[in-house]
Amino acid sequence: MNPGNLLRRRRLSLEIKFVVTATVVIVLGILALQVWLLAAFRSFVFSEAELRARRVAESTALTVENTLLYSHLELIEEEGFLDNVLEEIVGDAMSGVTRALVFDPEGRLINADRYSLSARDQVQRLGRETLGVQETSLQPLKTPWLYRIAVPLKISSLRLGTLVMVFSHEQEAGRVTVFQGWTIWGALVLGVLGILGSVALSRALARPIKQLAGAMSGVSPPSYEVSLSPWWNDEIKDLQDSFQSMLDRLRAAHRAEEESRRALVQAEKLATTGTLVAGLAHEINNPLSGARNCLNRIMRKPDDPVQTAKYSQLMDNALKHIEQTVGNLLDFTRTSDPVMRPVDVRAVALDACRLAGPKAGTAGVELIPPPDGTAAMARGNARELEQVILNLLLNAIDASQEGGRVRIALEAGPREIRIRVSDEGRGIPPDVQPRIFDPFFTTKEPGRGTGLGLWIAAGIIDRHQGRISCSPREGRGTVFSIELPAAGRDNGEGEP
Repeated sequence: MNPGNLLRRRRLSLEIKFVVTATVVIVLGILALQVWLLAAFRSFVFSEAELRARRVAESTALTVENTLLYSHLELIEEEGFLDNVLEEIVGDAMSGVTRALVFDPEGRLINADRYSLSARDQVQRLGRETLGVQETSLQPLKTPWLYRIAVPLKISSLRLGTLVMVFSHEQEAGRVTVFQGWTIWGALVLGVLGILGSVALSRALARPIKQLAGAMSGVSPPSYEVSLSPWWNDEIKDLQDSFQSMLDRLRAAHRAEEESRRALVQAEKLATTGTLVAGLAHEINNPLSGARNCLNRIMRKPDDPVQTAKYSQLMDNALKHIEQTVGNLLDFTRTSDPVMRPVDVRAVALDACRLAGPKAGTAGVELIPPPDGTAAMARGNARELEQVILNLLLNAIDASQEGGRVRIALEAGPREIRIRVSDEGRGIPPDVQPRIFDPFFTTKEPGRGTGLGLWIAAGIIDRHQGRISCSPREGRGTVFSIELPAAGRDNGEGEP
């Protein structure tokens, strides 16, 4: 698997990145601080020990020089005095001295503590190494934590020998080890506190960003409403203000888009009304002619009450038919409030059939409405759905030849309502099929179509959270299918 794809799948949040980065910085900083403190403490302790050792060696050398000088001048006899001094110094645990030896100018041992006498090979080697030293020198030994200090014994130009003292750093090493333990515990405590502080800080910094992200994910049209908690006057506040400004622009753009959509829908309704005028004129003209004939008969025999009653009833029926026809047309062209509610799809389809019926009759096409007893309740807007179905019916009638049939079928399921409008016309050529839902695209003759009908229908069905599709059968007709959510299905949205 590609590591890049794995990282993209397992996305690290900004909070985790901050904590990881802060942890790495804290750990590295604490390690660097611990190393520096340990090195500084070690240098201080050992430097202090070496300085103290030099002072001990030089003060001891002064005593040895005086004793050797008096003995050389035969003013006193040494008689083991220096051996006692050296043993006393070695025996003092606080001095850190493990060996104390005095050599003559030729490197021969003159005096030593009793502990050094048991290691004659080491004593002889120290004598050779320190032979002829001109000033106090310090030299580490191969044994860990041991070093020797050689101090020349001389008074003026008289060379009396060399004082060699071996010191141990074990006490200082123990102090360094204890200090190292404390620094480790201190580093652990500081590390834990630093990590906890970075977690708290990352949460404090990420909280407003998470709140803003949650608010952004909950924004939906058409209201684009959001509730943001007030924040300090910093970059997060600037981000909130920018987001709110963006929502205001989206809200204004949505209102403008909705107004444009309604204008297009209304324009398409008017265009459809113009298409229906010829058939409606026939539907109005025939009842008017019948009513006029009835009126002429009544005028010929105004004294015949039976005839007058008979023809008056016929005239009333004709006028009611005209009123219903004109009322259906007015209802269709009237601007509706786009509210979603349970809709009887069969009733909407029947209304569309009544509007398309006159044109179908004029074209000699049989219009077959959905059968009785088909219960189909969808969630939507009745006027908008009527416009969609009417547009499909008028297109099917235009595509049909005289004697053809246009059929509406309904299928009601627990979650979806399906509407099918089929015809027996010439079908849709394959090269045209991908473009039928494009705006301003039409295959009709100039002046007979705007090219907006199917585009508006697709937009209406999309706002209803439905689907519209076409299944053309070239040379054998076309089937348009509409799928809408059933009224009882919870689609997660309320009425606008």
